Amino acid sequence: MIINIPGVLGKTPMAGAAAYAASKYGVNGMLKSIREELKRTNIRITNIYLGGVDTAFWDEIDMKVSRDKFITSKEAAKAIWFLCQQPISGVVSEMVIQPFNHQAI
Repeated sequence: MIINIPGVLGKTPMAGAAAYAASKYGVNGMLKSIREELKRTNIRITNIYLGGVDTAFWDEIDMKVSRDKFITSKEAAKAIWFLCQQPISGVVSEMVIQPFNHQAI
């Protein structure tokens, strides 16, 4: 199982983050292509788009954000664990998790 975590900017654009979003879109496209190449194997690939996770990442970013409204890293980890528990007979292609008050998609 491959779980790709491009973040929500891999699915939707944001002003002022063109280069960052482009890198996420690129990884997203690459993994979707690899999924197509491997879909007849036992390798499952999932893209999980996390938006607004309260981690140390935001300590160095010069952007005003409301981290108190973000999802916690523990909640993000639970979502990833959920994906790992799914039956081998299927694949969750995508999952989007965002703070309730900061939905971008």
